[in-house]
Amino acid sequence: MGRPPHPLPGLAELVAQGLRATQIARHYGCSLQTVLNAIRRQGLPFHHRAGGIRGPENQSWKGGRWRDPDGYWLVLTPKHPRARKNGYVLEHRLVMEAKLGRYLLPEEVVHHCDDDPGNNHPDNLELFGSNAAHLATTIKGQVPQWTEDGQRRIAEGVRRSAVRRRRPSPEPSASGASPSSSPSDPTPTSPETSPSPDSATEPKPKRVWRRPGSSPKP
Repeated sequence: MGRPPHPLPGLAELVAQGLRATQIARHYGCSLQTVLNAIRRQGLPFHHRAGGIRGPENQSWKGGRWRDPDGYWLVLTPKHPRARKNGYVLEHRLVMEAKLGRYLLPEEVVHHCDDDPGNNHPDNLELFGSNAAHLATTIKGQVPQWTEDGQRRIAEGVRRSAVRRRRPSPEPSASGASPSSSPSDPTPTSPETSPSPDSATEPKPKRVWRRPGSSPKP
């Protein structure tokens, strides 16, 4: 026995009314794929975008609240001034805003007192004015759990630093010059190139220009 040609009576009228496939599936009490197959078999003009419907009409709707991989709850609040692009806001920030009666500033941090990101009870939340103030309080007195490789690299760095501090520095000479520098003796000049004392003070003769053919004056 083959499949009936029109398993969903009145499907064309529902499609003409502009109902979504999820709404039609809810009307007949069947799956979304059954509706899409029936529309395709009847050749009805219909365009279905998978995942394009947000909110309760989406077949993957989970109530507008979900938990991210880090354990934080997010709530669909598209009208919130600091909502993400998908319209969700961290639930612990919403709880703190409801407790204070105002919106939180972007630099303010909400801390979970029991370190459980999923416990958003108002008594379990503490507000800090900045992330610096948050870290100064939450990590104060904690000792980092270094790995064996990290401890080895830290010890090696401390050892090299201690060796550099113990290394003696070269002592300057008494005259202030380095030992490798040559003494500051004047370089002797050869007799041929050294000027004589007399030539340095003797005036040079004055040159007189004469016209050709003229005799010098007495």
